[in-house]
Amino acid sequence: MTLTTKERIAVGLSVLFIVFLLFAPGNSPRQVDMLATLRAPSAEHWLGTDHLGRDLLTLMKHGCIRTLLMLFSASVTGLIIGVSLGLLAGYFDCWWSRGLVFMAEIVLTIPTFILALIITALLGLTPVSAGFVLGFSSSGHYIVQISQLVKEVKERPYIELLHKTGISHRRIIFRHVWVNILPVILTSFGNQVSNYVLDYAGLTFIGLGTDPTQADWGTMLYQYRLYLFDAPWLVILPCLGIFCIALVFHILFDRSYQSLA
Repeated sequence: MTLTTKERIAVGLSVLFIVFLLFAPGNSPRQVDMLATLRAPSAEHWLGTDHLGRDLLTLMKHGCIRTLLMLFSASVTGLIIGVSLGLLAGYFDCWWSRGLVFMAEIVLTIPTFILALIITALLGLTPVSAGFVLGFSSSGHYIVQISQLVKEVKERPYIELLHKTGISHRRIIFRHVWVNILPVILTSFGNQVSNYVLDYAGLTFIGLGTDPTQADWGTMLYQYRLYLFDAPWLVILPCLGIFCIALVFHILFDRSYQSLA
């Protein structure tokens, strides 16, 4: 399998993230040193320090962990709800499945960011709670898309032949229907992950219900916006983190679509 240039970049960034999380030194993200504020990158502080003297490498590491935790929560929620209900709604074409798709279409009309903003402001903004809300919002997209894909696969002649041979619905769904729609689901998942990252950064930037002492990349951008010209690395690094994670997932899962299609 030959990788394209952008795929090599995505793989390289993934390796860098893993090495960064495993081996990057760091202290508590709440450790303040007012005698070392706004230090430029140096041997002591590889990425410099912020306006409170906190080590930026430590903050970036904790921000990356919190973003990945949110991604896990959102992905599990969205895929479990969306894929399971989408498969059932598409395969069993009846009154309740049509009602389910209708409800999913209603969920799609609600702006994800607004819904997440309201719920996390009420319940508190953590990576898990934000991930659950973002994942639930994306489940409507999965249900509508997957149900339509399943209906198209069901109309193929060999699926009807499998029915006539007495093969169970569960076996047909997981052995024949699921395999045909998986590449499209993976590509859609890659796009959704990028949206999760951007939405979570937006939520933490606004800050409703969030803990400002936590090292979320969106929170860092809000706090450091005043130092854009005096210490530009404070703004550039969180932006690069958000951009790289969104890009890596998009390219890697788009590759999955190409290889399986």
